[in-house]
Amino acid sequence: MEKLRNARANSKRSFSRINRGLLRHITDKAEPSLVQDCWGELQTAWSDVERKHNDYVSLLSSEQEMEKEDTWMDEMYDIFSTTKKAFFSFNNETMKNVKEETGTNGQNIKQPEIQKLKMPLFSGTQDDVMSFNDFLKMFDDLIGNNSAYNQSAKLMYLKSYLRGNALDTIKHLSTEDKNYTIARKFLTEEYLDTDVIVEEHIRKLHDLTPPPARDLPALRAFFNTARTSVYELKAFGYDALEDGTLGSKIISFIICEKLPVNFKLEHLFSIESLGIRETDESVSARERRLVEEFSNEVELRDGKYFVRVPFYDSVTKVPGNHDVALATMKKVRNKLAKRGLADSYTAVFEQQLRDGIIEEVDYNKPSTNQRVFIPHHPVVKTDAQTTTKIRPVFNCSLKIGDRPSLNEACFRGVDLLNDLVTLLMRFRTNKHILLADIEKAFLQIYLKYEEDKDKFCFLWETDDGLKMYRFRTILFGLNCSPFILSHIIQIHLSKYSTTMAATALKESLYVDNFIFSTSDEGKLLDIYRDATQIMKEGGFNLRSWMSNFSPLVDIMMSDNMVNEHGAVTEKVLGYFNVADMLTRGLSAKEFHKKLAVWCHGPDWLGDHPEQWPKSPLHCLSEEGKVMVELQQHHQQVEINTEAQTPATQTILSIKDFSSLRRLHGVTARVFHFVNVLKHREADAKEQATHYWLKVMQENAFTEEISYLQDKQENNFCMEMTDVCVKCS
Repeated sequence: MEKLRNARANSKRSFSRINRGLLRHITDKAEPSLVQDCWGELQTAWSDVERKHNDYVSLLSSEQEMEKEDTWMDEMYDIFSTTKKAFFSFNNETMKNVKEETGTNGQNIKQPEIQKLKMPLFSGTQDDVMSFNDFLKMFDDLIGNNSAYNQSAKLMYLKSYLRGNALDTIKHLSTEDKNYTIARKFLTEEYLDTDVIVEEHIRKLHDLTPPPARDLPALRAFFNTARTSVYELKAFGYDALEDGTLGSKIISFIICEKLPVNFKLEHLFSIESLGIRETDESVSARERRLVEEFSNEVELRDGKYFVRVPFYDSVTKVPGNHDVALATMKKVRNKLAKRGLADSYTAVFEQQLRDGIIEEVDYNKPSTNQRVFIPHHPVVKTDAQTTTKIRPVFNCSLKIGDRPSLNEACFRGVDLLNDLVTLLMRFRTNKHILLADIEKAFLQIYLKYEEDKDKFCFLWETDDGLKMYRFRTILFGLNCSPFILSHIIQIHLSKYSTTMAATALKESLYVDNFIFSTSDEGKLLDIYRDATQIMKEGGFNLRSWMSNFSPLVDIMMSDNMVNEHGAVTEKVLGYFNVADMLTRGLSAKEFHKKLAVWCHGPDWLGDHPEQWPKSPLHCLSEEGKVMVELQQHHQQVEINTEAQTPATQTILSIKDFSSLRRLHGVTARVFHFVNVLKHREADAKEQATHYWLKVMQENAFTEEISYLQDKQENNFCMEMTDVCVKCS
C-alpha cells in the first residue's frame, strides 16, 4: 500500500511539472505545435494519476480515509480543469488570429499550420461513440470553422483523424467540396444519435449491480459510475434529478426494479390503503395568497369566465422559441402530408378560429408584449368511439438552456380534484350511474389580458402561407389548466349551493368528467336536467350523457344528448378487453401468438353484427347465471375437499404458545436444525416468517388460492366474458 502511495505521489509530481510547462507556454504564446505536444503529455500524465489513485483507494477500508482521498483527487481535478480551459482558450485565440491574418482577398490567404496541431483519433467503437460530440467540437474549433480552408481540405483533414468503422463510413467519398457536408452528415447520423447515447447511459444504469454494503471501495465506484451516467443524461435533456421528467421516471423505474421484495410489498399495501389512510392536504400561506390573487381576477362576462394566468415574475425570462416552433411545425406538417392528414389538422384550427378559441395575428406586426411560441404536434385516434379523431397537443414544457419554460414560470395551483377512490367506491356501491363530460372544458375559459394571450402563440402553414395564431383561452398542456378549470367550476357552483344538482356536480366532477351514482331513481332525472342548465350558464356544455337507467336513457336520446358515434360496438371495462392484454402481463411468446387478436380484436368482430354474441349491459344471460351457480357449487365442493388436506404441513400448533415472539423463535430453531442436517445455508428467522405467512394465507384465502390454481375456472371466466355489449 505504501508503494502505491509513493507511485501516486510520483505521478502527481510528473503531472505538476508538465502542467506548469504547459501553462508557461500558453502564457508566452508559444508555437501551437509545442502547446499541442504539451497538452498530449498532460493528458497521458492525468490518466496515470487517475489509474494509480484508483488502485490506491481500492485498498482503503475506512470511509474517513476515502473522504480524505476524495478531497485530494478533487484538488487535482480542479487543477486539470483549469489548465484544460486555458488550453481551449488558447486554441480559440489561435484560430481567431488565423482568420484575421487570412483577410478577404483570396491572394493573401495564409494557410495556418493545422497539420502540426494534434487531435485525438476517432475509430467509431462502442466506447468512442459516447465521445463523438467532443471529437466533433474539437475538430470544428481547429479546422471545421477555419475559413482559410476550403471544403475539400477540411474533408482530407477529417479523414486523417478517423480510423476503423468511422473511416469506413466516409472513405468512399471523393475529395470534392460538396462531399465535406455529406461526410459530416453521415458521421453525425451514425455516431451522434442522441437516442443511442441516452440508451447507452440508461443501459449502464440498468446493469449496475449493487455492491456489498460494507465494501466501501466498491460502493464508491458504484456511486461514481451512477453519477456520471445521471449527469450525462441531464446534458441530453433527461434530468433524473427533476421530478416529473422522463429522466426521473426512467431512473425511478430502474431503482424500484432493484428494490427488495419486502419494500415492494409495503408499497403494494400502501396502495390498498388508498381512501382509508389520511393524506396531508395542507396548503402553504404562499399558495393561499396566490390562489386569492387569482380569484380576484376572475370575471364573468357574457356567460363566459375570463381569468388571468397565474404567472411568476420569471415569465419574463421565458424565451420566444420562434425558431424551434417553426422547425417543429414544418416537421409535423411534412409527416401529416405523407399520411394525408394535413387538411384534417388544418380543419381543427379553422374550427377553433370560428369558435373564437384562437385568433389570427399579423405575422409581420410587432407586439409591445413578449411573445412566446409553443410547438405542437397531433394526436390521432382512429377508433369509432372517439369523438375527436385528431387534435393538437401543445408543449408548454419546452425548455431551452437554463431559461424557464412556460410551465416552470407558472403557478400550477393546488389540488382541488375530488378523490378518485371515493368516486369509484360510490360507482361500485350504488345501483344507478350518470355519466357525462364537459365539451372542450379548458377551451371554455378565456384569457383576460393581451399580454397573457401573447404567451400562447403558435404557427401553422396553410395553402395561403404561414399563419400565426394565438389562444384566447387556456389550453390543455399548461400545468395550471386543471387548477384553473376546477377553481372556476367551484366558483360557478357556489352560486347554486342549495340545489341538489350543484351538490352532485361538486362531489362527482373529476377534471372534465361527471361521474355520479345513486340508488335513488328519483334523483336521476332532476340532476340530469338541472346539471345541464347550471353548467350551461357558466359557458360549459355537458355532453355525451349515459346511464344504466333505461327510462332516463330514452329521455336523453329524445333530447339528442347521448353520445352517438356511428359504431356498432361500445367500449366497456371487462376481462376480455384485448387492448388491456399487455397491461395484465404476458410473455413475448404468448403475445406473439395473440398478436392478431390484440391488433384486430376477437374473430367474431368479422361476422355480421346480428351474429355477434349479445348480453344485457352489466349482467349475464339467464343461461350464464345458471352456469356460474353450477361452477361456484363445483368450486365450493373442491374447496371443502382440499381444506381437509392443507398444502403446508403444520409442524407446530399455535395454541401451544403464549406469544408470537416465542412461536417465531421456536419455529426458527426448527428450521435451523433442518438446515444443519441438510448442510444448507439459509436464514432460519426469515424461513420461519415465510412459513407462518404461508400458513396464514392458506387459512384466510382458501377460496382465492383455489381459484388461482384452477385453470379450468379461468378458462370459463374468459368464455363467459367474451360478449359484446349492445347499448340501446
